[in-house]
Amino acid sequence: MNLEALTEALRFRFETIGVKSRIHPGMFDTWINRGIERIATDTLYLEGEATLTPDGTNSSFTVIGSGADNVASDFLAIKSCYHSEGVIEEIQMDKIEELAVDGDIIAGNPTGYVIFGGKIYFNNIPGATLTVNFKYYKVPSTLSAKTDEPDYPLSLFGRLVLDAAMLEYANDIDNESLYGKRLAMYKDNRTDFTKVSERKSKLSRRSTTAHTL
Repeated sequence: MNLEALTEALRFRFETIGVKSRIHPGMFDTWINRGIERIATDTLYLEGEATLTPDGTNSSFTVIGSGADNVASDFLAIKSCYHSEGVIEEIQMDKIEELAVDGDIIAGNPTGYVIFGGKIYFNNIPGATLTVNFKYYKVPSTLSAKTDEPDYPLSLFGRLVLDAAMLEYANDIDNESLYGKRLAMYKDNRTDFTKVSERKSKLSRRSTTAHTL
């Protein structure tokens, strides 16, 4: 199901609840995209991987935005961070600040990180020969062309996209009654979607493990 099909399905939903006011066609795209973003934030269903290539002089790297050192423009939230020597654990920002104030951020393999203000900060300056990897949750791609399809099979979450789009509509028109009804439906279908996507993820991991044996 692509954007055009989603738009038609959303129009039909509007008709079933008696919406008769004329709606600009572009608003359907807006509500659908915002709905998909809502799902991504609520369920963290899209995953990605990125690699940091340190230069041996910096302890921070851009992960959000358009900086020259940006490593993941679609970054939403981090899942895990590691290098060849082990896992890098998430720590409190004040730990990094204390090291920075005291001038104690020295060269070495990082053991801790924090994400703040669109950057990832390490408690050590990784050497130029060290490769730092992290797995993260992604911001979904924006659907703009009629033939564009979401990053996840709509057979699994097409209904949830429509629920979320209706929720965005209700929020825009400030209809508390409609918002409450749609929120309840969205939450129910979100729970179902989460269960299905978790089963799908487990099956994928089992398949990968079987192929490596």
